[in-house]
Amino acid sequence: MMDEKIRVGITHGDFNGIGYEVIVKALAADGITELMTPVVFCDRRLFDRACKEAGVQFQGLNIISSAEDAEDGAVNIVDLCLQDISVTPGQPTAASGAAAVKALEEAVSAVSENDIDVLVTAPISKEAVLFPGAYGISQCPRRGGVQGADDTLRRPAPGCTRHYASRHR
Repeated sequence: MMDEKIRVGITHGDFNGIGYEVIVKALAADGITELMTPVVFCDRRLFDRACKEAGVQFQGLNIISSAEDAEDGAVNIVDLCLQDISVTPGQPTAASGAAAVKALEEAVSAVSENDIDVLVTAPISKEAVLFPGAYGISQCPRRGGVQGADDTLRRPAPGCTRHYASRHR
């Protein structure tokens, strides 16, 4: 049996969507940190807001600047310290798209550095990430995935025996 828990990277997706609510409620499940070490790539202020709205309090909340600093037994937050936050639920914006891209880029870097073992993303608005100024990322294979990245998101990490990539229309 492995001594270390699997480190699961979780990106917040579009902050105007349901990502924060889903992440907070999922991580509030009893025993979740006994099964894995969650590493959430998000803005702490938005995470705290979602916790308050969901009525959730985490005892072991570890705020870190890098996934390599994640601790077992805690919910780890890589605080993205986002600028230009104006939450408008259900309305994709260039800022929410840029924030989703930033979280994804940080998480992909953590996968590449072997600081996390697996990556899960909250929903990302394709519309928001294609706004001018939101970089230019798409989960759509026809657009080539993450701009400037190698094939990291589409190939299994060394030693992986399973790999799943979803495609949606």
